[in-house]
Amino acid sequence: MLDASPAEPDNPSVSWLYKTFVRPNFFNRDPEEAHNLVIGQLAWAARRRWALGLAGCFLRGPKLPVELFGLKFPNPVGLAAGMAWNMALIQLNSTVLYPAPEGMDMNDPEQLQAYMDTLPAAAFLVVMTAHLGQALIGGWIAACLAVKRPVLLALIVGAFTMVGGIMMMKMVTGPPWMLVELPLYLLLPYLAGRSVARSRGGT
Repeated sequence: MLDASPAEPDNPSVSWLYKTFVRPNFFNRDPEEAHNLVIGQLAWAARRRWALGLAGCFLRGPKLPVELFGLKFPNPVGLAAGMAWNMALIQLNSTVLYPAPEGMDMNDPEQLQAYMDTLPAAAFLVVMTAHLGQALIGGWIAACLAVKRPVLLALIVGAFTMVGGIMMMKMVTGPPWMLVELPLYLLLPYLAGRSVARSRGGT
């Protein structure tokens, strides 16, 4: 039997503030009046450091730690940012630069392979930039957010990206020269992590 009881809020202080102040005071107002009041109050608080500090202590965001191989990422932002870069370039490639046939299912390996067979070398350079950008950008952000061992955390992002690249290569066949990206999946995030470590005075 499913439990229909409400979930425990991630931030009890925000829940209390909403129930005791926001809802009773703002839901009874004209929407335009409530909007203008909130914008005015936010503008007032934004000009006062003490108000921003108080809000930061009271209205904290949810904690999103990710633990991998005994190491704790403060949050998954690094990997997510790299994936966003990857997907943006792939979408640009398949919809703007070299549009895929209408109705093509990208999840169908046969249709995807037939589409890839029509692409010029420049299209695969965009794909490589997308893949390696995920490793580099994701690794650099993970290193910047790391409390310690930034190089290792950057390499973990690179390793996950490399696994995805290998799986893609097994599913469809591209030009042989794209194999050059495999070592770069680890080299680029390693260099990004080293750069962050040096900026912190590490070795």
